Formats: sequence, C-alpha cells, structure tokens
Amino acid sequence: MHATVDAHALRTALLRLKPRRSRFRSLHEPSVEVTAGGTALVMMGTLDSSASVAAVVSQAGTAHIPLEAVSRLLATYAKGTSVVIRSEPGKVWFDKFSLTSTGER
Repeated sequence: MHATVDAHALRTALLRLKPRRSRFRSLHEPSVEVTAGGTALVMMGTLDSSASVAAVVSQAGTAHIPLEAVSRLLATYAKGTSVVIRSEPGKVWFDKFSLTSTGER
C-alpha cells in the first residue's frame, strides 16, 4: 500500500472510529484495518464502524495500523499537511516514522 492523504482529515476520521472510554471498553480494538484503492483510504474500526478519506493512491493494498499511536503521530502534523503512508510486512510508514503493524485486528 502506498498513498498520500491529508493528515488532519485522516486523524479526524480515525478519532471517530474510537469507542468512547465509558462505553464498550471491553470491545476496544488496538488496530484499524486500512485499505487503499481508487481515490480513497477506507478504514474499518471497532464495532464494524468505518470511515473514508480522499487520497492519492500509488499502490493499492491493505494494512493494519495501531489506532492510538497513529492518532498521536498525526496530531503533530499541521492542518493542511499531507502525509505519505506506505506499508511493508510488519511495518507501516507515515513519512519517515515507522510503526509496527500486527497484521490482524
């Protein structure tokens, strides 16, 4: 997977996938499945919720990203900044930062 996406839009979409701490605590999942294809990133999260954001997709594919770590990382980007996401076995890269990917939800 290789795609370029607006960092703020991606973070906003990911935050909507997080369950509230007071509800569904036992159903909280540590990762989100991200699929790149066409002109969008589609994210499948907790309780079968989903979101999508516009993206420039260079290579279609699927990856699992750690929800909390990605949310914290994307918070460091300024509004309107693009981030390049690429995946390889066991890792997902956000520009020059790599995060471990579990490969499963």
